[in-house]
Amino acid sequence: MINFKQVLGTAAIATTVFFTVDSHQAKGIELDFNSLPSAQGWTYVSNNSILSETDAFSVDGNMLTMDTIGNGFSGQGTNRYTLNGVVDPAKSFVLTMTARLRQEEISVNPNVFGFFSQISINNSTLGFGLGLEGAAGNAIHSLDGNGTVLATNIDVTQFHTYRIEGQFGVGAQFFVDGIFISNISENNQLVNNGLEFGDPTGSANGLAEITSYSFKQDVPEPLTILGTSTALGFGALFKRKTAKKDK
Repeated sequence: MINFKQVLGTAAIATTVFFTVDSHQAKGIELDFNSLPSAQGWTYVSNNSILSETDAFSVDGNMLTMDTIGNGFSGQGTNRYTLNGVVDPAKSFVLTMTARLRQEEISVNPNVFGFFSQISINNSTLGFGLGLEGAAGNAIHSLDGNGTVLATNIDVTQFHTYRIEGQFGVGAQFFVDGIFISNISENNQLVNNGLEFGDPTGSANGLAEITSYSFKQDVPEPLTILGTSTALGFGALFKRKTAKKDK
């Protein structure tokens, strides 16, 4: 006769194990605004720029501020953060960021923007940029390499929550404040696997503020985990019962 108390007990143990693993996965990568990203495992990158990390970025406990205004223009210059080797190309992902671009200055190139965020694997990137002074004016740009403008009717000087969700090689969608804006295309190029955000180019400088940032991949639903763990519990008990009968 099957002891269902024993079954439920076994399932509870399995559920505890699975939820412990899921809790760790669900945390993903999140920015804390009590310290600069470099203290959280990110790398500050400054190419062709005299700005140190603390010149370009600051935190106040509630937000991360990027200020490269007045930095001059240097073509391929950049002031950004990178977190390498954290993207699994075989899994779906969700990148969420709440930010605004308060000010921008550009050089002669009308197709640049003062702030960006992107996800990369070794041969492809997905991302968006916020601009104010370029040819498209107040706009959200795709990083597809084709100059695609995703939206011009959203005021990027105000805080909005930007979200990219999808999977490399399958497809990705772009949302603003929970509203679908457009599918976005990959930019096929040789890059490092990882996450990046900040001032992408020396042709534009910006003053931006970020109040949230998270990146998560392929997190199972709690009910799926519960069903799986319960099934494991039943399976383990039936295996023991069968083993006893065979003796």
